[in-house]
Amino acid sequence: MVLKAWTGKKDKAATMKITAKVTVLNVTESVFNVPDVSGIYFLPARSPAMATCPTIGMKRLKMRILERIREAGIVGHGGAMFPTAFKIRGGLGKVDTLIINGAECEPYLNGDHLTMKNHPEELLKGIELARIASGLDKAYYGIEKNKQDAIDLLLSKNPAQYGVEIVPENVKYPQGAEKMQIKAITNREVKPGGLPSGVGCNVISTQTAYAIYRACYEGMPSIERVLTVAGSAMGDKSYNLQCRFGTPFSYIVEQCGGFVVEPKKIVLGGPMMGLIATNLEAPNIKGTAGILFFTDKEDRSVENPTCIHCGKCLTVCPMKLEPLYMYKYFQNRDFENMQKYHILDCFECGSCSYNCPGRLPLTHTFKTAKLLFAARAAEEKARAEAAAKEAETK
Repeated sequence: MVLKAWTGKKDKAATMKITAKVTVLNVTESVFNVPDVSGIYFLPARSPAMATCPTIGMKRLKMRILERIREAGIVGHGGAMFPTAFKIRGGLGKVDTLIINGAECEPYLNGDHLTMKNHPEELLKGIELARIASGLDKAYYGIEKNKQDAIDLLLSKNPAQYGVEIVPENVKYPQGAEKMQIKAITNREVKPGGLPSGVGCNVISTQTAYAIYRACYEGMPSIERVLTVAGSAMGDKSYNLQCRFGTPFSYIVEQCGGFVVEPKKIVLGGPMMGLIATNLEAPNIKGTAGILFFTDKEDRSVENPTCIHCGKCLTVCPMKLEPLYMYKYFQNRDFENMQKYHILDCFECGSCSYNCPGRLPLTHTFKTAKLLFAARAAEEKARAEAAAKEAETK
């Protein structure tokens, strides 16, 4: 790994004026036009410190990587947007397996696939940096087998030299969910209410790994990502864009040639796990992998959704939960039984809602329930703090 020496100079890219910029991409052209940036916050692997004392040198290297990730503002680009430096730092001493999520199992989305094809070596270097920062000798890159062209290309770059093993995975939804990736690669299961670090794993996304590469090798802070734009309102075309964070949806649509049909629904992310947006002037953010514009023909909602007790939602839930009962207890605001049936362990994949013949808004209901649980927890904490202060004054 050959990197520019640490200079301590202020990064020009970190203070550059950010303006709206969208570039339409395809799989054959270069994805990024990166400005020439000198001065990178980094300690080279082959520094004198590494030569005289490998242990001290490696500690400094890990520190520099984490420092650069933090300064570049890199967060989880898979949707959660948790700060990556804190995620890696929090796993030190606990995590023995680093997994890079390349499943990209949601329909329409293919920005990760595009990045794998256009920047395979850069991706591997980014994964190597994350692996070193995690203090591990090996990382696993899980990619679904329907991206065989990307798998072959990555294998041709000798990923072993970067301490990376490519793991082809079966094509199934929701393979890209964090807990599913852990199960597929390590056969470990995250306990209800637990975190991946509880089973010795850390998972980062493809786009996050690429952002780490750009931050450490090119000095580029996290200000843009590859974004998929698709849906029936866009006609029979879909687009992958290099898009800066904060760009309004209206400007993004304009760069794609506008709508063929006026959309009824705007979805941020994929059609299964995405969130609804209501305003075209809203901006894209770091966790947005795609923007989908749908018309009336995709609307499956009904006026009076009714459970017919078919049990299909039970058979399709990847977490083996019981959506039927979770939904019923939510309707009654029975928090005790909602918790008993592990409603907080739902990761909102949408499989139950998609397969429900009664058109129950199951996933939306569970999202709302989790927000109510969070609100209740905040209220209880506030009451406890108020009671403690009152006791102190007496």
